[in-house]
Amino acid sequence: MTDQRCNQLRKVTEVLREGDRFLVAGHIDPDFDCVGSVLAVDWALRQLGKTSVPVVAGPVSPKWDFLPHRHRLRPLETVRRHEWDNIVVVDGDLGRAGLAAEWIQTARSVVNIDHHPTNSSGPEANLLLVPEASATGELIYDLIVYLGLSFDAEVATLLYTAIVSDTGSFRYNNTTERALRLAADLVKLGAKPAHVAEHLYQQRSWSYVEFLKRALQTLERSEDGQAAWLTLSYDLLSETTAYPEETEGIIQYAQMIAGVELAVVFRETEPGEVRVSFRSRSRFDVSALAREFGGGGHVRAAGCRLRLPLEQARQAVLARVAEILRQ
Repeated sequence: MTDQRCNQLRKVTEVLREGDRFLVAGHIDPDFDCVGSVLAVDWALRQLGKTSVPVVAGPVSPKWDFLPHRHRLRPLETVRRHEWDNIVVVDGDLGRAGLAAEWIQTARSVVNIDHHPTNSSGPEANLLLVPEASATGELIYDLIVYLGLSFDAEVATLLYTAIVSDTGSFRYNNTTERALRLAADLVKLGAKPAHVAEHLYQQRSWSYVEFLKRALQTLERSEDGQAAWLTLSYDLLSETTAYPEETEGIIQYAQMIAGVELAVVFRETEPGEVRVSFRSRSRFDVSALAREFGGGGHVRAAGCRLRLPLEQARQAVLARVAEILRQ
């Protein structure tokens, strides 16, 4: 472990030990690394005898029901200011914490734990930022060790889920030797890989399959075959009865096409606002592409939000994608 990571862990540990009441928040559009990390930090704080309020931006999804302590999650909008003094934001910078971002200035202390290289949190945060980490769950593992807490099977399951989901079941380029070793350690501590895999990948509702049929009809590819994209209009998303988080993995169908180097999904969350997701196979840094449009993320997986009509957003992004591919 580097000196910088040790110094960051020491500072974050001091803040967590000194505080009494914590709000633990993730980013908007939370994934399993985010939710698993939120619940694992909540677990650690309660082990320290602290009051902790774990929250997500938006509704609490049934998809997370298999996660230990999932019943503790609350929608951020239901929390009142008097319930906490300190804020912990995980798996994203402070600006992506939804309503919690507006409360940063009134918090007694702020901790930010993240592995995204585009994190832009400033000096107001006690930062544990390790871009080379496979997942934020990996950093929460380090934090629990540094705090001197004993793992149980439930927190092991949370962290295993965080790591396995953010590495795409160890298929993505962020899969490291350490990620694999930590996964093995977490299995030894009680995480059940088959149980986690079933809930992550092997259970889909009929409403999702109906959504998938319609979504795949929008799949397009560039003339040179290097880019592919799907376009999910507001009408399409409004008419589906699939849970929003069920639709998150749709980009894989553009990415899996042989020859595709850059995959894109346009998701019109409301008229005039488009969420764009990027994936790169090996050649392109999509975090740089996302930053051009005000977003961020990882080298191989990133995204942004555009306040434009859907067709204008498509034209702007695809024009830039074409330029990148020509280069």
